Amino acid sequence: MKVSSLCFVPIAATLLAACGSDSTAPNEPLRIATIIPASGLLAGGTTVTIIGTNLIDVTDVTIGGMALGDRTVVNSEEITGTTPPATSTGTKDVIVTSNSRGSSVCSGCFSYRSVRTSQIAAGSNHTCALTNAGIAYCWGDNQNGALGCGCANYDPPVERR
Repeated sequence: MKVSSLCFVPIAATLLAACGSDSTAPNEPLRIATIIPASGLLAGGTTVTIIGTNLIDVTDVTIGGMALGDRTVVNSEEITGTTPPATSTGTKDVIVTSNSRGSSVCSGCFSYRSVRTSQIAAGSNHTCALTNAGIAYCWGDNQNGALGCGCANYDPPVERR
């Protein structure tokens, strides 16, 4: 009897030690902490970074109910992408959904704004607008470098300073 109890104790101690070494609880829910920047143009196209925790197995990211464009899960704490266009100004909810961690809603975390223009100039396939604040936005065909952004084509407005 002594032999069997001596064999049993080391095995039980080894199993308990192995189970107790895992400090991360499985399937902790994801959480959105912030979105940077917190505002962008009504036309969409703003590059954003969503910061949070447990951003794992992400299946969907929306702003105001519309899918985030060019979504990239950088790591378990960061997602990048471009904002979709919106139909109205104001604050919108940001929702991140995971197939293993549930969903998280950041209520009113992103705000769409419109821009007041003072001048507009149009080419045959591109347009530029100058805001009252002196910032130029350009969009359309950049075949001959008309947008000044080094890009091929860019439909959402590109801020040019």
